[in-house]
Amino acid sequence: MREDRRPASPYHAPETDRDDLNIEDGGTREPDVTARLASTGLRFLHAVVDTALWVVTFAMLKRWLIFTLLVQGIDPNPVVTVLYGMPLLTLALEMFLYYQFFEGFFGRTPAKFLTQTKVVLADGGRLTFTAALKRTLLRFVPFEALSFVASLTGWHDRGSGTRVINC
Repeated sequence: MREDRRPASPYHAPETDRDDLNIEDGGTREPDVTARLASTGLRFLHAVVDTALWVVTFAMLKRWLIFTLLVQGIDPNPVVTVLYGMPLLTLALEMFLYYQFFEGFFGRTPAKFLTQTKVVLADGGRLTFTAALKRTLLRFVPFEALSFVASLTGWHDRGSGTRVINC
């Protein structure tokens, strides 16, 4: 940096001594991801809030679908049989759609919006749709939720190369 701390020209950006701005990658990486990891308690809150939201959201959508079929004079019994006759499959599909939609397109679920956290790649880069897909699929591993007992990063974080950080 120049001695007098003024830019060489009024049309040039001032120089800086900060090395965490990541100018070489266009500013798309978050500096120091590990120092900003969301706490285990916050991650647990995300799980509770997101689960409640996806269950309620899809329950309303299913009821709306059945109501729409009834209004149009279509027998809803085949749809009811599929939606309520296979609850584990239906819940798994709902969970997949919820997480993939929000994390795939926004990099955050509604609970993460509320707590001002977001998902980024482990190197601080912006979450990709593919990494979000890996995160979503890894949530279906049995006992995956217990992976947070000994670490701030769960299996779906490590397996997809992502982290949840405070904004």
